Amino acid sequence: KMFNSLKECGYLVVSSKGRYLRRTETLLSLFVDNYNRLVKSKNILASMNFMPGCKDNWADIILPEGMQWGGEPAAYKRDRYLFPEVWDIYSSVASAKLIARRIAVPASEGCIRVYRKFWQDDDSSTAPALIIYADLMGSGDSRCIEAAQRILENELSYLRK
Repeated sequence: KMFNSLKECGYLVVSSKGRYLRRTETLLSLFVDNYNRLVKSKNILASMNFMPGCKDNWADIILPEGMQWGGEPAAYKRDRYLFPEVWDIYSSVASAKLIARRIAVPASEGCIRVYRKFWQDDDSSTAPALIIYADLMGSGDSRCIEAAQRILENELSYLRK
């Protein structure tokens, strides 16, 4: 269904040589907008704050299996350019694992936001580059948008055709 929809909208070309995307910058913009409006907001699991002493050393934290950094911390982990003010974590396991590991505690206005992960687990400590890019662009923060542009140039350049 997805391929048919992309083809109908003129984003996917199918030829004897295979399939390829067209108008990728427009498609990327649509993805970022819809991801932040429709997907991300519906998948929040918890809001938390770091346990005392953890925030200063957050980059050394090894998240529980099934969790990955997103947004600002993921951008920092990738190129050390953006120091986080908000920490997004994607998880396919209970957010209570952060409590059990003494990393975080529940807080209604916390600086850590835990979201349901909707892709297959892998060994990476960070979410896929496309998700990090969408997180950063959706923040509306100029420093995050600058970091998103670095990810676009360094890791998603194939989408700038």
